[in-house]
Amino acid sequence: PNGPPVGRCTDEAGVHHRLWRVTSSALLDAVTSLVASAPVVIADGHHRYETSMAFRDERRAAGDGPGAADLTLALLVELTESELAVQAIHRLVRGLPEDFDLVAALEPFFEPLQLVAMDESLTQRMVEVGGLALVVSGGSAWLLRPREDAFPEGIPDLDSSRLDVARAALPAHEVVYQHGPGAVAERVDLGEFDAGFLLRPATVDQIAATARSRDRMPPKTTYFFPKPRTGFLFRSLLSDIGS
Repeated sequence: PNGPPVGRCTDEAGVHHRLWRVTSSALLDAVTSLVASAPVVIADGHHRYETSMAFRDERRAAGDGPGAADLTLALLVELTESELAVQAIHRLVRGLPEDFDLVAALEPFFEPLQLVAMDESLTQRMVEVGGLALVVSGGSAWLLRPREDAFPEGIPDLDSSRLDVARAALPAHEVVYQHGPGAVAERVDLGEFDAGFLLRPATVDQIAATARSRDRMPPKTTYFFPKPRTGFLFRSLLSDIGS
């Protein structure tokens, strides 16, 4: 980019954010042509996009002409592992019946392989066995390998999709989403939650395959990092298309 950024900040995590305004017609035309040349995969923000579409339809039904409601903000990145860092979002559960045997309840869907320590090697062991982990109190976790014949044909090849199927067979319970395995283990040990589930990050290939099959990933399947700073850029809904 040429010239100084129109905005910059450093957030509480020490991530530096800088924003340039692109005004070159040639560059804008080149980007537009490039984006139009191939399908665009919505990797995150499906519900925000649907809300944007609903607002557009609402304004059109009210008789509005072309305007800001016909546009929406999007961050575009190349769909490759080198450009897109995807982290997992884990699950915490509570409200299950007292003395409920969660491992036994999950056995129709997952094979419990081994009770292991919650340490730095756990996420790698999950990758090696091709499964997820059930975090229990005492700093331990069960490695769970999916029983592929237990899941409906055609569901997305994602830990979150399989876990949603298994959870539907459990008694009523609350789910809370959490970043970081350590935070999951801590909240289970503190008694805030009955247990936690650690998921493997969705891969770029899995994200693309889910989009191509026109399936939808379960909520909170992907966490992209580093994220653009929330609130760093706004677009007024009162503006004209050219604004």
